[in-house]
Amino acid sequence: LITGSRYQDDVKHLEVRGDKKKSIPLTIGDEINFAFDPERSCIGYRQAEGASGSLLSCPNKVSGISSSQCPDCLGSAKILPCLRCTGEVCRNQVKRPSCVQPDNHALYLAGFASGVIKVGVSRWPRRHQRLLEQGARTAIILARDDGQMIRRYETQITSFGFVDRLSSAEKLSYLSQNISVDKLLEEITEAYEKIRLRMRAPWLDEIETVSLPDYPVIQGLESASLWKPKDNPGRAIIK
Repeated sequence: LITGSRYQDDVKHLEVRGDKKKSIPLTIGDEINFAFDPERSCIGYRQAEGASGSLLSCPNKVSGISSSQCPDCLGSAKILPCLRCTGEVCRNQVKRPSCVQPDNHALYLAGFASGVIKVGVSRWPRRHQRLLEQGARTAIILARDDGQMIRRYETQITSFGFVDRLSSAEKLSYLSQNISVDKLLEEITEAYEKIRLRMRAPWLDEIETVSLPDYPVIQGLESASLWKPKDNPGRAIIK
């Protein structure tokens, strides 16, 4: 079971798990033979903070699920409580000291297509990288505060009808559309002005417009569905 990949000493490694966990270094020209199991298995969960963060196997060895984790492992994952945070009550006291630092989180509005505006939260130093990871066409940074308060503002904005999540398939489909970034930025800015009148938050004196790549239009993704593995073996060569 491939559970991840990483670089170590400038060499790419695959993290795999059988009876034991191990790391396999890959070099150019290596050939990998693999097979896909149509029955998805739980990947387990990460250990608590300060315990190396390694992935623990699912204690119940659950398979035949539609997600990457079974309910028990999902509940044991230490990072997920933060992702589900609404800002009302801290769900993860282990991470609270790093979250409560002043002005270390950003609140943003990101545009993916006309009428598709997503509100989100990021660590302040990662705000641009976070938007790049999501494939947004343009975005503005609205406010800066500690993590719990920023989550509270995000939750309030979602109550106004803005989404805080988009599926990968939705994001792919927007890459098939010709989009005017200037027009989309106008939509986002107009949305911000309406939000600002409805709630109090530590808004930035000047909202920060994030310059993002001009993604090429990719035809055929209008009804994109994510690729799903079949039960036939495959082979890949590292190039």
